[in-house]
Formats: sequence, structure tokens, C-alpha cells
Amino acid sequence: MNDKENFPDSPSSSLSLDSISSFESSYTPLSEAPSDVSPGISPGISPGISPQSQLFENENEQENNENNEENNEKNKFTWELLNKKWQSVLLSNSFYVKDCSGDGNCQFRSLEEAFKKSDKKNSHKQLRKLLSEHILNLSDDDFNNILNSYIEEQNNEEFYGDWDPSRIKNKKQFANEIKKSGFNFEGDHITLGLLSQILKIDFLIFNEHEHSITPVENDNPQIIILNNIKSGNSGHYRTVGIKTGKNIETIFKRGFLPESLSNILDKNIFFKSHISLLYEVLDNFTCNEVILKLKEIMSNLSDSDKKLICKILATFVKEHDTKKVSKSPNKEPKEKEEPDIHLKKKTPIKSKSKSRSSSKKTRNSKTKSRSAKKRTSTKKARTSAKKRTSTKKTRSSTKKARTSAKKRTSTKKTRSSTKKTRTSAKKRTSTKSRSAKKRTSTKKTRSSTKKTRTSAKKRTSTKSRSAKKRTSTKKTRSSTKKTRSSTKKAGTSAKKRTSIKSRSAKKRTSTKKTRSSTKKARTSAKKRTSTKKTRSSTKKARTSAKKRTSTKKTRSSTKKARTSAKKRTSTKKTRSSTKKARTSAKKRTSTKSTSAKKRTSTKKTRSVKKSTKARSIKKTKRSPKKRISKPKKV
Repeated sequence: MNDKENFPDSPSSSLSLDSISSFESSYTPLSEAPSDVSPGISPGISPGISPQSQLFENENEQENNENNEENNEKNKFTWELLNKKWQSVLLSNSFYVKDCSGDGNCQFRSLEEAFKKSDKKNSHKQLRKLLSEHILNLSDDDFNNILNSYIEEQNNEEFYGDWDPSRIKNKKQFANEIKKSGFNFEGDHITLGLLSQILKIDFLIFNEHEHSITPVENDNPQIIILNNIKSGNSGHYRTVGIKTGKNIETIFKRGFLPESLSNILDKNIFFKSHISLLYEVLDNFTCNEVILKLKEIMSNLSDSDKKLICKILATFVKEHDTKKVSKSPNKEPKEKEEPDIHLKKKTPIKSKSKSRSSSKKTRNSKTKSRSAKKRTSTKKARTSAKKRTSTKKTRSSTKKARTSAKKRTSTKKTRSSTKKTRTSAKKRTSTKSRSAKKRTSTKKTRSSTKKTRTSAKKRTSTKSRSAKKRTSTKKTRSSTKKTRSSTKKAGTSAKKRTSIKSRSAKKRTSTKKTRSSTKKARTSAKKRTSTKKTRSSTKKARTSAKKRTSTKKTRSSTKKARTSAKKRTSTKKTRSSTKKARTSAKKRTSTKSTSAKKRTSTKKTRSVKKSTKARSIKKTKRSPKKRISKPKKV
């Protein structure tokens, strides 16, 4: 994927929606990672250097070239402002994006870029290694759930990658697939969830195709923001940062979040700020119109979001109305104070007539009637206004009661539906697991029954053949006995009649007998050979089966014996080493004790010698030595 074509190098230039749409259409995942260096041994090998050393040199050159290419590609990408559409969604101009090379490692590379300014500096290869090690330490149930989700994606034609999840049978194979860099295994929502568990970091994903925000949360103390551009089943990830002063931050602690991010995470503040902007624009300010306008800004709104928007809108409208009332309270209209004629002091004109005074009285009475009528009308208007306000209040209270009742019923229904869905999901999973167990058990029973049937058929066939042969031999023997008895009787009668006939008859009968006996002997010999062959074949088959079983047993026993022998040898070695250590310690202690004993004995002997010398010296001083006279021989 050539990312440089769609993204400008200058940091000041911002992205437009048209450029993003063209980028989404142009992004297609490649089957192989780009590499300028051709693999294998170069054709021109020098005669002085061996081919193996030449191969190692070529491999090192290839690795160095790849590292240089990666560094050059990293230097190409710079921080750029998010497009105007995202600015209208986030209501902020402080969010920046940095792209990475689209070689199948984009998710891991974007995380590598986010970790650059932190203590955890992990490359994309190290992140893949951490993921593979985590999968090796997973429980069997978690591993099977992850693998089954990939198999379901493959069945629904939503899977992307060069590896086949149906061929994986253990954790080690899956870990090896993850370790392979490039398009063999690309990062997705499952890997993000696992990485949040490993690194103890939550993720916020800005989905480019819907302009929606999806959190990957595990109650971790830090947050990283990523931008996902979807293309078919796969996508491309980029790092998102927030500009604070001159620096751009990529990892955010929950206790010290910037305002732009905290406003996004708190949905009440997020939707309230959008509603306050729409209140100034819309003429008919209703819940449906507000939701439609918000859908134009962010296309993906869930049912819970819509309910929350309606709640916030109701509270916002109440607050706005109360503010209006407080700014312009309903003041009673002041009546125009008409001048009271009686209060004004006028000098009586003596010259004027009585007609003028009567006209003045009539005028005063008319003005008084008019003022009274005005007062009554104002009183009526006030009472009608009060009635209207009371009716409005009653209507609003009834509406509130109805909406609260509807909300309660809807919450009850949603709770019951969620409970039903959960129970149904649990039942489905339990039924699936049971059905899978039943299938495996039925397969095993079928295979065992097939084996028993085949062995039973073989046994019955051999038994039936041997029984048939026995019956045939018995029949032949009985027939031979009968023929002999008949021939004996015929011979005795023939002897009586004539000797000549008897001789000829004897000769004929003897020849016939010899012929029949030879035929019978041949047939019996053939039958015996066939029975022997069948018996030998059955014996060979049995012996071969026994040998196979015995070889398997012997192999298993030899393996066990080897393992036990290894364990014994290891235990013997450890015991011998411990014995040697003990004996050496004993020898040391014995030598120490013997040396101490020798020292004590030498001290004792020295002391004894000294004491004996002293005693002898004392005796010599006390009495002179007596000469002992030898007895004379008689």
C-alpha cells in the first residue's frame, strides 16, 4: 500500500473527506510484504569464499537493507490534522494523525509510534512476540473461543489473512502464525483486546468509514487512540495524538485527561454539546430531528445512544425554557394612569354657565366606566393565562408520567429481552458444546463398533470355513467306510459263485478303489492345504496385529522407561552430589575434630610429661637412689 500518494507530507495541510474516500477505495491488502532484495544466494559467488559464508553475508545485507527501508519509511510520515468531518464530530481542532507503512503490520506499527515517548518502547516485532507468549499462557477454553471466532469469520467470508485457522490444532501453531510479520497475520479487534490485557492500556478507535468511536476497555489506567480505515474485510490503522502546547501526546492517564478527550469519553457532555449547537440551527427542535441531524454527522448510533440523546434533550429544553423565563418574567401590563380631574385644582369661573359643569360630569363618568371595563378585561386575561399555565403544567406532568411509564415498560422489556438473549446464548453454547461432545462420542463409538464388527466377521468366516471342512471330511470318511463294507460283501458273494469271476471282479474293484482312493486323497490333501493356508493367514494377521500392539506398547514402555531412567539418573546424580557434599562436610568436620583431638591429646601428654618430670625431680631431691642388688645365682 503506497500511503505517500494519499497523505501529504506538510503538517499544516488537513485531510478532506474526498481524499479519505479515495484512500478507502484505493487501499487493498497485498498478499506479500514488499521487499526490494531478492532472497537466496546471489548468482555471482566469489571463488575464494564458501557458499555458506556468502549466504550469511547476503542475509545480513538483506536485514540491513530492510531496517534502512523501515527507517526511511518512518521518516516519510508526519503528524497531520484530522479532517473537517472529524473536527465536526469531536468538536475540537487539537486531534492529529500520523500514518505508517501498510505492510500488514500497521496495527503494531501504530502502537509502536504511540509508545515512542513513553517508558515502554516496543517495536512491532516485540509486540507480536508478546502476543504469541500470551497465547501460549492462555487457558484451553479462551484459546478455543478465539480460534472458533476466527473459524466463524472464515465460514462467513469475513476472514482476512494468509493463514488457515481450520488447520491450527494447538497453541504453539497459532503463536508461530502470529510471530510471522506481514500480511500472514494482521491485527484486528481480537488482537487489540488481548494487547489491552497484556500492556494494561485501553484503546479508543476512531472508525473512518462510519465516523464513530468504539472503545476497547478493561478498566486500565492509560488510554491510546487509534484511527481505523476499513477496506473490505481488512483495514489500516494509524496513531492519533492530541496537541498540548508545542508537543503531541499519544498516551493519556485517566486522572489527567485533556478536556477534548474527557468530553468524548463522557457521553452526556459529548451529546449535550452537539444538542446545544443544533438548538441554534433547528426550527422544529424535536427528538427525531435531532437524532437525524446527529446521524448525518456520525452515521452509527446505537439504541442506547438514542435513548440517552432523548433524555439529555428533555433536560436541555427544560433548562433553556427556565432561562428564558428568568430573563423575561411575566410582568403585569401597567395601566395608563389617566389624570384624575377631581384632584386638579381649578379656579372656579363665575362667569361660566351650569351647562359646562354638567358636561364635565358626564365626561368623568364615561372615563370611569372605561377604566372599570379595562380592569375587568385585564383580570379576565390574567385568569385565562393562569388557567392556560395550569393546563400546560398538568399536560406536561401527564406527559412526563406517560413517558416515565413508557420508559419503565421499555426498560423492563429490554431487561427481559436481554435476559432471554443471554439465556438463549447460554443454551446455544451449551447445546453446541453438548452436540460437539455427542458427535465426538458417536464418532468414537462408530469407529469402535466398526472395528469389532470387522473382527467378528473375520472370526465367523474362519469358524464357518473350518466347520465346513470338518463336515466334508466326515462325509468322505463315512462314504469310504460304506464302500469298503459293500466291497467286502460283494467279494464274499463273488468268491462263492466263481473264483474266476471273483478274481476279475477283485482286480476291477481294486483298480476302482485305488482310483477313487487316489482322487479322495487328492481332494482331501487340497482341502487340508487350503485350510492350512487360511489358518496360517489368520495366524499371521493375528500375530501382525499382536506385534503392532506389542511394538506400540514396547515403544510407550521404552519411552516411559527412558523418562523414568532419566529421572532416576537425575535423582541418582542429585543424591550422589548431595552424598558427596555430605561426605565432604563430614570429612571436614572429622578432620577438624581429629585435629582438635590431637591438639588436646598433645596438650594432655605435654602436661603429663611435665607433671612426671616434676615428680621425678622432687623424688630425687628427697631420697637418693638405692642401688638394687641383683640376686646371686646359687
